[in-house]
Amino acid sequence: MASILRRRGNRLAILAHIEQEAKQRAREQSAESFDAQSMDVDDDVFEDEGYPDPTNFATDFDEVELNQQLHQIRDEANIAIEPLETDEAGNVLETAQDEELPTVEELQQLADFQNIDDDPTADEVSDEEEEVDDPTADEVSDEKEEVDEGGIPLSNVPPVEPIQPKQQEDEQPDSSPVFTGTMGASRKVKGAEDNSEAIPHRRNLTLLSDFHMSLAIWAQLNGVSDSTYQGLREILQTNITSETIREIHSLPVSVSTLKKGLKKRLPLLEMRRAPIPLRADKLSSRRRKVLEGKSPTQDLHFFNPVEYIKTLLRSKIRNDMYFGMALLVDEQDRIHPWNSRAWASSARSTSGQYAHYKDKTAIIPSDFIEYNCHADICPTCKAHSNPSPHVGRVIEVWRDQRSKPLGTQNAVVVLVEPLVRLLSVKAALKNFAKYIGGYPYEDIPPNEYVMVKDQRQYISEDHVITRIECVCVDYTFGSAVQLDEDAPDLGSKYVVRRKVNVKLKRFFPMVKSTPTRGELEVEEFTRQAIVESFDRCDVDVYSVALILFADGFGLYRTMHKSIMGIYHSIASLKRADRLRQMNVMPLTLGPHASNDNDVWKQIGGKLRELEEGFIYDIHGKSSFISAHVFFLAGDFPQQQDNSGFRRPTAKQGCRMCDVTLTHRGDLDFDLTSGEHQRHHHEIIRQRASMASKDTKVDKEGVADKFGLAIDDPALIRVLPALDIIRSRPPDTAHSELGGLTKMLHLLIYDQVLTPTGCTEYAKALRVFPRPPGWGRIQSPHHLLQYSLTEHARWSVMAPLVMRTWLKSHPGYIKAAFSRAIMSVFAKDIRGGLFGSQPGPADIITRVLVENVRSNILLTTDRMGVGDRERQRFDGQLKQSRRLFQLFCKTASDAIHARRSRTKSVRPSVMNIPTVASGTEVIASGPTAVSAAIAIQSTEEIEDPRTDMEPADVTTAKSTKYHLWVSRPNVHLGLHYADVMEEYGLASLPMVLIFELKHKLWKRVVYTTNHRAPEKDLFHWENVTQTIRFLLLDAFADTDNELTAQLQKLNKTMPTLFSFILRGIRVVNENQENEDDDEIADNSWTVQHSVVFKLKKMDGIPDNASVVGRLNTKSCRETHLPTKESQMDPQLRSLVTNSYNHDYNRQVTIMGSSQVLKWWKRISWDERDLSTGLPKRVTKNRGQYVEYTDAQGPHYGRLDHILTHDAVLAQNDAVDSLTGLRVYKHECFPKVVVGLTKLSATNVYMVPFKTEPDSGLWGALSEVDTIEHQDFSLLHVDWNVGFM
Repeated sequence: MASILRRRGNRLAILAHIEQEAKQRAREQSAESFDAQSMDVDDDVFEDEGYPDPTNFATDFDEVELNQQLHQIRDEANIAIEPLETDEAGNVLETAQDEELPTVEELQQLADFQNIDDDPTADEVSDEEEEVDDPTADEVSDEKEEVDEGGIPLSNVPPVEPIQPKQQEDEQPDSSPVFTGTMGASRKVKGAEDNSEAIPHRRNLTLLSDFHMSLAIWAQLNGVSDSTYQGLREILQTNITSETIREIHSLPVSVSTLKKGLKKRLPLLEMRRAPIPLRADKLSSRRRKVLEGKSPTQDLHFFNPVEYIKTLLRSKIRNDMYFGMALLVDEQDRIHPWNSRAWASSARSTSGQYAHYKDKTAIIPSDFIEYNCHADICPTCKAHSNPSPHVGRVIEVWRDQRSKPLGTQNAVVVLVEPLVRLLSVKAALKNFAKYIGGYPYEDIPPNEYVMVKDQRQYISEDHVITRIECVCVDYTFGSAVQLDEDAPDLGSKYVVRRKVNVKLKRFFPMVKSTPTRGELEVEEFTRQAIVESFDRCDVDVYSVALILFADGFGLYRTMHKSIMGIYHSIASLKRADRLRQMNVMPLTLGPHASNDNDVWKQIGGKLRELEEGFIYDIHGKSSFISAHVFFLAGDFPQQQDNSGFRRPTAKQGCRMCDVTLTHRGDLDFDLTSGEHQRHHHEIIRQRASMASKDTKVDKEGVADKFGLAIDDPALIRVLPALDIIRSRPPDTAHSELGGLTKMLHLLIYDQVLTPTGCTEYAKALRVFPRPPGWGRIQSPHHLLQYSLTEHARWSVMAPLVMRTWLKSHPGYIKAAFSRAIMSVFAKDIRGGLFGSQPGPADIITRVLVENVRSNILLTTDRMGVGDRERQRFDGQLKQSRRLFQLFCKTASDAIHARRSRTKSVRPSVMNIPTVASGTEVIASGPTAVSAAIAIQSTEEIEDPRTDMEPADVTTAKSTKYHLWVSRPNVHLGLHYADVMEEYGLASLPMVLIFELKHKLWKRVVYTTNHRAPEKDLFHWENVTQTIRFLLLDAFADTDNELTAQLQKLNKTMPTLFSFILRGIRVVNENQENEDDDEIADNSWTVQHSVVFKLKKMDGIPDNASVVGRLNTKSCRETHLPTKESQMDPQLRSLVTNSYNHDYNRQVTIMGSSQVLKWWKRISWDERDLSTGLPKRVTKNRGQYVEYTDAQGPHYGRLDHILTHDAVLAQNDAVDSLTGLRVYKHECFPKVVVGLTKLSATNVYMVPFKTEPDSGLWGALSEVDTIEHQDFSLLHVDWNVGFM
């Protein structure tokens, strides 16, 4: 131990030596930056002092961080250059400053967190030494831990004999029972073998005291540092009472010891590790040199998903999960994953709930069946002579909960696609053959049938007769490639090679159709295995649907080296629970320089085990558990990688169709015939064809032809039962909000508005009325830093700003753009799209209105009636994209018009963000690429005096805008209807909740020592999740004592666990009062009707409260009565009527001296119908609200709490451009309503003044609406997601 302390003290001299050497090198070489490789430190110095040679480290120094640390060391009392203090024996003494200074290793970690120890046993040695648990050696262990944290690896220090603790009877190694599944136990999948090993976890079963347990949890969850903890320890020990002095004095000196005690006591989730290779070309040059001739590897740490699912189902979270058959509901109620076709078409998602044949065997999606239809008159199944059943294929199975069910409510129904003899269809369509695509002119065998896609129908379970087994579905017919193993059984009784869509008049081969999920599951696991595993009565069956997410990100803001984060959430939860951060569970963090396929292969074995299922005991009851991946989420580039296709900038950059760059901007591109869409079976065949080629050139030829990546994605082997196309849906938030909406804003700020207009626009946006609860949006000058939430909010406010502010200031639009927009949109102007005699502001407004309507469809969590109709859905998306393309063309033409008139150029000195700087170039040709890339991140706009730009900048901008019409975002809109039909909502696959996990890691990583960040982050997550599961009774059977302790702490200290527990949001009423100058009776519970305090009445919530009472002076100035005797007869009558209608109470106001109280704000709790959870509702004076009376709901302005003196009268008018309803503000009649009639809905009203024949003409400020008696309002009901 003395040797260790001496080395810790001497490291200060080494750091001073490093600083001197670095400065000397910098002076000699006159380098512009500090390079760690130039540090010529004498190797003998390090060897003599026991330090590792810095040239052997795997990371490079970071110039800024290193210099900051060196200056910090020099400034701290000049310790590094002063003589070291020694004792009488000559030993170097450790000072308090020593503990605060970083080591050489710590400085290197600031530059590169991907440091991997060459000695693979270093961590194991450290872990073993940390297990020293001798209470007599607390001081020694604490000091040793500080040395370890200081940065000197134990492998470079003389070994210290560990103190071997006595074997405790209550200390036992963890042992997990082995359970075997029944599905696919003998099947092996290449690339999914599990060669990982369990990480041992030695637990200490001695129960910590309540005080130590709560303090340890607080330190763990808040990332408390040593210095912070020591300060807290001093405060507690100074101010502690005599009753608790013993526990306070027994606190360890180091917070690491405190956390370590908590970690040992917890039943942590199982983590695993396995070595994976690293790509040498991704490593730093120094590390490549050190590892020359070796194969670099690093341990991959990951949570065992099998153990996580077991723990999840033991907890109370299981009560909030949905297990069962897909629910068929009305269109507007399809908001959950189990209301989607993806759920209904799967055989594994139903938790063992199946429709059954008459012999009680399960009906699986993809079965071919005989059935009778529900028609009263049918020439087939209800023929008078020789009736015969229909033949078809089961596509989906539902439980019918529609308002108008097929039969009885909650009955099981089956969606069937008819199977018809092809000869009959060919004869019936013979006269129209030349109009039908893919018509079968060849001879047709009598056993060939065709599936009729557009004649699907629902039938009840009892109408199914039997299953047909002898059916051959030929996926080789019509394929673009031929394989040696192609040998379909064309001798079967039923041969299916084609589908037909009668409405579209097209035949297309089966290989170019989308398979059902049940079909792929049967192909992978066999039908018998699925039925035997799920359709059983001896055990409970739980099917857990997972959403898997993968994305690369950088842990540190100043570093570009990314790691691969793989997370999963539970699709079986409702939206509110699914979007909670604690329900997003990390699976692994792939280290930098690793290959994604290698990461997937390591975790693939456990994912395969989850899919096959296993028997497990849940609270004493045997259960069969299976967890399957519902879909994979990710941004556009990541989903291309997940599917095995090339990136979006490639010639064929769409994974859902084979569109090329030439046609990517074509909104009428044919996606209905099946010729251009990509499909699962055809992609599998194309990859098999590519794999059969002998040379790399031949492989690349196949890949180029079909737009495939050369390497097969590991997910095809890890998750073979998933459709390669449909299970990788696109993310709408980034595409729409961070894509098209952002580009529109950039276009307006860069090319539409003049420099003066940009300034005034920023002012108008700052003061424009906002919905309740919205903060101010950043200035448009910083729009490149907008978050997705700000883009969403801007998309709602922008059409209103342009409709009012820009309409009244047309001079703020550039003249060239005004001329160009009238020319480009001439056809739509003649068609009346923008109303009569529109101006440039009207056209701009309509473009923004169509954009926000598309955003609503693609990001909302609830769609309206009729919005799901495909033609209407597609029509809206195409309309908004068409106007966006014309808007881009307008900007390009305006630049050309100004360019053609340019004779002299004078650059401007005003810098603003431009369109070119906001998004990446998508090239369509070499010339366009070179011109577009020339644009810098910040460009100079045209000089306001000359209205001109430099020639090279304007040309590049014009090219940029022209390329935007064929952006991948634009083309992607053609595929969102398929996503909506598959998953119920296009917003379901959005990745925002997963990316928030990235942000969490970036904060937590700074509480680690940066040596092995992936491992440290997972340990933090492990402790956090384990505490959460303890509070939710997941370990009640195995560790009831610890569960009871934490639940007791949660009752007495709920704030301690608020971060990790789901539940009611804690509302601090004092926070609501921060803006009130005078607050009285802020704890007064509302026990009143309308304007004064009475006894408790039915319907008023117990926790309703008012804050911000108006004083007598304010009431007098606003003519508000403060006593009953001051009430005028009209107000007295209104209040009396409110008691009668709203509270069913007969109250007579006698004009006594009873005090009346007027308030600024009221709040209460109301249950959210969508989530079922309580939420806090707050209403302020001056806010527009919704209220209800005998005639129904109305809108009004809340001028005084619980009273309305201004009622909104509906004009029955709709604004022609925005489509929003217009209301007129009227001062009479006055209405008083009770709290029970006040709706929690936030109402967004935009006031505007009117002039004869002018419509909207300028928005009013809040002051104007008080003084202006004659104005109207726009009722904005746009609900864009993530606002």
